Amino acid sequence: MTAKTMHQAEANIRAALTALADRYQQIADRATTDVGRLRAMQIRQAATDIRHTLATGRIPAYLMTGPELDALTTAEHAELVDEPAAQ
Repeated sequence: MTAKTMHQAEANIRAALTALADRYQQIADRATTDVGRLRAMQIRQAATDIRHTLATGRIPAYLMTGPELDALTTAEHAELVDEPAAQ
């Protein structure tokens, strides 16, 4: 796979995920009952999570698995330890 086709594949995935988030939002906006509105809040959060992941390249911490959180905290700790002390 060339760099151009890899870039196009990533662009296609991003477009598909953006469309998915938009559709989730549309579904949530149509909720009319109390139960539907509660479900709509969950659907809106899913759309927000998708957009956040696309924008930052990172999964929100509350969606991470234990090993993912461990890797994240270990990496952040390593960055803090490796930084030179302020003088």
